Parts: sequence; structure tokens; C-alpha cells
Amino acid sequence: MRSSLEQAKLLFNSWKERSSPIFVVLVSAEANVGFLALVKDDANFPFVRFSVLIDDSGVVVTGLKLEATFDFTGVEGFEYSDPREAPPEVLEPERKWVCLLQLNFPSGDAATFGELLGKE
Repeated sequence: MRSSLEQAKLLFNSWKERSSPIFVVLVSAEANVGFLALVKDDANFPFVRFSVLIDDSGVVVTGLKLEATFDFTGVEGFEYSDPREAPPEVLEPERKWVCLLQLNFPSGDAATFGELLGKE
């Protein structure tokens, strides 16, 4: 289901408020990268900290020797989905999803943020 920027921000902020476990998958022509993040400013190893920028212009994921920034201004569209509608690149039998949000970029790249059911 297509989502607005405001709806996407609300979802990111709700994940942060609840300290939700999130799995992030970045799919590009060059590589597929996935990692687990805990939406909490003081998350400890092995989780990476996942923060919504204060000015709501994007999402920054930081951790041990890792930093990824997803700028909302470069996003062509946001797609919200429940687990039955998940993109194939994030489907893994051992992971149980609550919901997913995919950010689609003009280059064809996509970043999918999936809230995991329970703590891993």
C-alpha cells in the first residue's frame, strides 16, 4: 500500500518510541545488504542504533564501523506492507514480521525496513 512521507515518519517514530527490533535490507544493482537494528538511542552491541533524525529529513543507522543514511528527499515512494505482501528479498523463514516499509529510490534501489515480531 502506498504511503505518504508523513505516514512513513509516523511509523519510524513509533518504532523508536517502542524500541522495536528492525531488520533493514538494502537492494541495489551492485549488492544486497541486510542487518538487524534496534530502534533505541542507547542500543548495545550486537545491535546497531537506529535513529530518526530530529529534523525528520531522513533515517540514520549507526553502529560499530557502520553508518547508513537514507534521505527522504531522494525517495520516489514509500510502500507499507504487512508480512503477506513482503518483497521476496526480505522473506526469510526464520523471521516473523509485524510490518514493512520500503523506500524506493529513482535509481531503482530500495531499502526495506521490517519490524520483527518480538526480540531476537
